[in-house]
Amino acid sequence: MATEGEKWVDQLLGKMTLDQKIGQMLVFGFCGPVITPDIVELIRKYHIGGLRISQKFRMMTVANDVKPGTEPDENIKRSLHYPSGLNRDYAYISRPTCCTAGEYATSLNRLRDYAIDRSLGIGIHCVIDQEGSASDDLLSSQRLFPQAMGYSAACDTNLAYRSGLCIAKQARAIGVNMIHSPVLDVNTDPLNPEIGTRSFSALTDEVITYATEVMLGLKDGGLFTTGKHFPGRGESKSDAHWGLPSVNISKDELYDQHIRPFTKLIEAGLDAVMMAHCCYPALGESKKPASLSPKIVGEILRKEIGFDGIITTDNMMMGGILQKYEMTESIIQAVAAG
Repeated sequence: MATEGEKWVDQLLGKMTLDQKIGQMLVFGFCGPVITPDIVELIRKYHIGGLRISQKFRMMTVANDVKPGTEPDENIKRSLHYPSGLNRDYAYISRPTCCTAGEYATSLNRLRDYAIDRSLGIGIHCVIDQEGSASDDLLSSQRLFPQAMGYSAACDTNLAYRSGLCIAKQARAIGVNMIHSPVLDVNTDPLNPEIGTRSFSALTDEVITYATEVMLGLKDGGLFTTGKHFPGRGESKSDAHWGLPSVNISKDELYDQHIRPFTKLIEAGLDAVMMAHCCYPALGESKKPASLSPKIVGEILRKEIGFDGIITTDNMMMGGILQKYEMTESIIQAVAAG
C-alpha cells in the first residue's frame, strides 16, 4: 500500500505538465554566490529540479578545471562544443569565491524562494562534490578532511564515519541537501589519471568498508548520498573529462572487483548512483558510455542489481560526452537509458 508521501508525489506528478516533468530531471551548475539571470531563468522558466553548486568557479565545463601548464592541445579544445550564456560566462573562473558561509547560504535561500514561487511550489535540491583531490566544493574548497584514500591508509573506520558526519553538518548549514559522494571506484590501475586518491583503496573490500562508514556519516548528518561512478572507473587508463575511456577487463573481474562496492552500499542504504562516462565492452558496450546505455542502466543496475533509487549521470559537459554527442542528443539518450 502506498504511503502518504507516495500518494502526495503521485498527486503532484498528475498536476505537472510535460515541460515541468522534464525540467525536474535536469540539474544545472551554479558557481559562486552571485545570482545571475541565466540561473533565475532556469528555475522559473525551465522548472529545473536541482543545482550542482560550488563556492568557487569550477566544473561548469572541464576547461575551467585545467591547471596552468596542463592544458590539452587546441584540437581537443575545439572538439568540445560547450553551450554559451551560462553562469560561467558572468564570472572569473580562476579564483576562489570570497564570501562567508552565511552569505552563501543567503544566495541559496533566494534561489529556493524562486523555486517555491513556481506554480506547483516544487523546491530545488542543492548538491556538491566533497571527496578530496580537486573535488572539494564546500566552503571555498578548504580541505579540512582527508582524501578518500587517507581513511584506509589511517586504518580508522571511525574517522571515516565522523568525517562524513561533519561534512554533512557543514553542508546542511549552508543549504546543501545532497552530495555526489562516496566514490566507489576501486583504483586498481595505479596510473589512473582521474580517480587516484578519490578512491578509498585499490582493494575492493577496503573500498566497501570505508565508503560505507563515510556514507553512514553523511546520511546521519542529513544528506542524500551518491555512489559513483557505476559500474566502476578504477581500471580506466584515460580521463573522461577529455575523451571517452574504455575499461577493458573481463566481466568476472568487473563484477567481482568494481561492481561489488555498489551492490554492498545499495544494500546499506545508498540513495543515488552516478553513471560513468566510460565504455564497458565486457558488458556489451564498446562504443556507448554507461551513462547512455539502456543495458547497463536499465538491465544491470535497475533489474539485475535491483536499485530503485535515484540514477544520475556524471557531468554532461565532460569531454567523454561532448566529443561524440550533441548536448540535446546525449540528454535524450541518458533519459531513455533508464
